[in-house]
Amino acid sequence: MKKILEWIEQKKLQHGNIVVLLSALVLFTFLALLLGLVYALFIGLIYIDPYLVLVLTFFLLILIVYKNRTP
Repeated sequence: MKKILEWIEQKKLQHGNIVVLLSALVLFTFLALLLGLVYALFIGLIYIDPYLVLVLTFFLLILIVYKNRTP
């Protein structure tokens, strides 16, 4: 992520603010597609085994809290 932000800053200095807007559009689109895929995966898993979704949700919650804890 740091490399992407450095690259955007370098291109901003070369070409102006349009690069920042285009980069934000591309990143937002990528994140929206990723969220849609995860959402579709969870919907598909509900039909297979609803309790598996509960386990995965708790696992993801624990993972997010673990990654965002303060040192």
